[in-house]
Amino acid sequence: MSPADPSSADEGSSVQPGVSKGRTIGGSLVIFALALLAGLIVLTLVEQAIHYIWVEAAADISGPTMWIAVVGITTVAGGLVALLRLKGQDGHNPMGGLAMVPVTLRHYPSTLAAILVTLLGGLVLGPEVALVVTGSMVGTELGRRLGVVGKTATLVGIVGAILALVVRPLLSGSNIIVPQYTFSPIDVLGAIGVAAATAGTLYLARTLALAVISLRGGDVPRIIPMMAIGAVIGLIAAGYREFTDNPIAIILTSGEGMIEPLLGLGTAGAIMLATAFKWLVYALSLGGGFRGGPYFPALFVGAGIGGSASLAIPDLSAGAAAAGIAAAFAYLFHGSWKAIIILGALVGLFFGGWQAMLICIVAAAVAKILPAVKITTSREGDVSETLQR
Repeated sequence: MSPADPSSADEGSSVQPGVSKGRTIGGSLVIFALALLAGLIVLTLVEQAIHYIWVEAAADISGPTMWIAVVGITTVAGGLVALLRLKGQDGHNPMGGLAMVPVTLRHYPSTLAAILVTLLGGLVLGPEVALVVTGSMVGTELGRRLGVVGKTATLVGIVGAILALVVRPLLSGSNIIVPQYTFSPIDVLGAIGVAAATAGTLYLARTLALAVISLRGGDVPRIIPMMAIGAVIGLIAAGYREFTDNPIAIILTSGEGMIEPLLGLGTAGAIMLATAFKWLVYALSLGGGFRGGPYFPALFVGAGIGGSASLAIPDLSAGAAAAGIAAAFAYLFHGSWKAIIILGALVGLFFGGWQAMLICIVAAAVAKILPAVKITTSREGDVSETLQR
């Protein structure tokens, strides 16, 4: 997304001339609290809508009706995202991670709309970008009024809204995916293998996504190609549902609410099959021109790789689902070593409890060591690659 009003993010000091530091701190706290509230509202509404469409309603249809409905929705969603990008704000390519730039209230609806159509249309990107633009809008609009200007107001708003991704699962008690995990030193070996497999799998996903972008002629909104990619995603998901009778939401949508059902499929083969299908539609969604976050489907893939390893080699890979999530997060984030260690510890604590912290730190470190490709997109849709280590 492009800054809608550059003047709203003044360079230099984050404090207005003549405004006390105390007022600036107070204003930042207000921005943070309101952004967190707005983030919780947006996330709750999105997750409830996705659950109704792709879990409850989708479970009630089968046969030709299921095929028509699923493919129809994903196809129309692809076309609508292209149209919204053409008529409004273009948004940010998910291959580039999360863009922390100011968003004004005037441009917020069109920016958010493309993300919501992507998410509700079943296309496989995450809700984190919806929270980023929501927090950015709150910070940008309230910053000057509360004595906080420049990048500080935008950043505080984004951090507050993003925190909803942590607060909501904690409130619902749905964050632990490896209950009653007890650490064993041999699990470190399993974490290393799972992390390497996760990083390699995500590298291949991004490579495929780049090929899709190239076939589309760059990251530009073209209605027919984006509808075609939406149709292919729908066909893949409908085929999975038809031949496995498993919930279609395991394949479609970002997947953060379907990790537990994925791990509950019961066998390593079933989990790996679902993970492979998810990987494919994720790669197509990354390169398809849609708008959303790259993280949550990647975390789903990491959990699937780890979960299947836990079943296939239980003596070596207990708790590996949490390690896979940590590896996926670290591979896409690719921050400093200090940030990666903190990230691994927090992911372990959040998803597996304190005993999972070490294996998640190890998994995050392995993902950090492996090279990743950072993608940037110009306003004209040209894509460039930079190797990160």
